[in-house]
Amino acid sequence: MKDNKLIAEFEELPSSIQRKTKIVDGRKVKSSEDVLCYFVTRDQTDNHMCNWVRPEELRYHESWDLLMPVVKHISDIHQKADGVLFDMIGDEFDEVIETFGYIDIRDTYNAVVKFIKWYNKINNNEESNK
Repeated sequence: MKDNKLIAEFEELPSSIQRKTKIVDGRKVKSSEDVLCYFVTRDQTDNHMCNWVRPEELRYHESWDLLMPVVKHISDIHQKADGVLFDMIGDEFDEVIETFGYIDIRDTYNAVVKFIKWYNKINNNEESNK
């Protein structure tokens, strides 16, 4: 899922550009292609052999164990905000919370992605106004 990269950046996962590898004659050989990878704990990916994974290997879209810390992060941002920002975040955060009534990870995932895109947009606007 393309938005897993957005969530990984929001969660500030360590990232690194790494050399892609391929198997040639039963041996791992580094290719000339670089790829962005994120450092995760072994339980955050299906690839239990490696802690560095490509964005498409992240599983936020299918694991409550991975998605709930993101929801908690959003909740923490809401609790720390004040004034107008508190109200603005509250409106967006309400949509994330409302999805819990359906217990559908896709709805919650989509609401989280929508919040992060909105949050990044208002933060970029604040930075440009400084």
